[in-house]
Amino acid sequence: MTSPDSLAGLDTSVFWLSNQAGGWVHLLPPLTKRRILCITPYDAVEWMLARECAHLTRVNLEVPVASERTDGANIRRIGLTELLTNQDAAADRWDGLIVHDPEGELVNRRSRDDIASLLDWAGARIAQSGFVYLGIANPWSVQRLVSAVRRRRHRGPVPCSPGDVETLLRRASWSPSRKYPLLLDGSRVVQVLGSLGYRSTKNREKRRERVKELLLGRLGSAHFAAAYALVSLGSHCDKTVLDQLIDWTRQATPLAHTDTPVLKEYLVLAGHKAVITLGPRDDEQHDVVAIMTGDSLATQRRISESATLGKLAQLGGEFRHAFPRSLGRVDIGAARGFFVTRIPGVTLDQDTPALEAVTDAALDFLIRFHQRTAASVVVDGQTVSNRMWSIVEAGKQRNSAIADDLESWKLPLRRCLEGLTLPLVWMHGDYKIENVMYDARTYRLTGVIDWEHAMIPGLPLLDALYLLVFNRHVRGVPLLDAVRDVIVDGMTALEKSRIDRYCSQLAIPSAARPALEALFFVHHVGHRIHMGLDTTGWQRYRSLLERIGKRLIPAER
Repeated sequence: MTSPDSLAGLDTSVFWLSNQAGGWVHLLPPLTKRRILCITPYDAVEWMLARECAHLTRVNLEVPVASERTDGANIRRIGLTELLTNQDAAADRWDGLIVHDPEGELVNRRSRDDIASLLDWAGARIAQSGFVYLGIANPWSVQRLVSAVRRRRHRGPVPCSPGDVETLLRRASWSPSRKYPLLLDGSRVVQVLGSLGYRSTKNREKRRERVKELLLGRLGSAHFAAAYALVSLGSHCDKTVLDQLIDWTRQATPLAHTDTPVLKEYLVLAGHKAVITLGPRDDEQHDVVAIMTGDSLATQRRISESATLGKLAQLGGEFRHAFPRSLGRVDIGAARGFFVTRIPGVTLDQDTPALEAVTDAALDFLIRFHQRTAASVVVDGQTVSNRMWSIVEAGKQRNSAIADDLESWKLPLRRCLEGLTLPLVWMHGDYKIENVMYDARTYRLTGVIDWEHAMIPGLPLLDALYLLVFNRHVRGVPLLDAVRDVIVDGMTALEKSRIDRYCSQLAIPSAARPALEALFFVHHVGHRIHMGLDTTGWQRYRSLLERIGKRLIPAER
């Protein structure tokens, strides 16, 4: 597998996009040792696949360019004409054909005969241990019906539908294909649907979600999705990563001898990550979640989360079922899968009628959780170094450009906090409303997920501030503005009452709040922000950092 370092010097925006583009690859067999023939209009997909496989040949359908090799990478680019006519190229063999074109930029502009010719030509050159994958647009999706009608008014080629391509795959002697509906955000795959169709597990109160469930349910998803992934395996091909995850679930969970797990939800997230829910078809109480990571940082965070979940499992009482339970880890090719139990319920990341009620429930839960895990200490120099300055060091390491500014906070932070009695608590570290699960009917909180940023023990107040800041963000406020409004420019009366209630219940001295608010900002920077921003963005963060730093000086006692 190609390391990111071997692709150094290429456009960083391509790497960012490839980092957002890759979670759908678990529909394929492991790519680590494979030679892949790829057709895609997206550079980001090219670079993502190059990091996954042993060698990548990318075909340009539009321009018959001469062969081109990329220095320092395992990529060859070749024009279609050369591929079909060059004797050396024609003699090549591959372990897989990947055609990823979910917007129809290339494939749906070509005739049925063109696609048939390509599959016939490639079929003889793909090993029996190989596979064919086609991620193609659906010309009959709701979004494309109008444009499909317009295309038919012209005398161009009739676009190939997923059904047409399935027929062509069979005629090219490939095994019956798996067909997965895809949901898109532009060109990016954001969700893969299983046989149950679309199930709304986020922002369920929105009308849009109810319409999606209606149109893309068990029946509609087979016909009206924006795009489809078709996967056909050779007779000696390894199982797909997804199938191996299903096998692991069957063997390693109590469902092993009762029900065969099915795919229920497959979310493709940023950071080359996917969250895949598996479970018995008609039972949601025994679902499990496979969190798939593809880079070292995400993997390390999931290892840390597994350790945290082990500690949370020991709390008992009302917290016994409030957190996922770690079930184990499986490595498949370059992917790392971390299995946890699924917390029942839904969540939200938009402003819905449930937001205020769920926020109150989340704050009440947080207060009880922090009271249960609190250990009061009299803050001394060691406490500052071990529990507080470590957060600043993480911010400095991630953003060296502001290291000197953060270093200047050391003495003011110490003066603000030393001698105060402060509860150290088990800190979630990303306590936003999106990570709170609740019952869609009663708005009762059912649990809290995503513990990868947890600190045990950690600092009080930071989780409550995350809840308020991300609530503003959910309502459309840019994240930096939300941080500034809550920390510097002043909370609303409702926000202030919530924070005052938290501080009262946890016995947090008012003198400690400026320092804890400053540490919240640094924690946010240390976990989410790279200062490689545009000039305006950099200046705004720098200005906010200076304003927060000045608030520490009057707070010194």
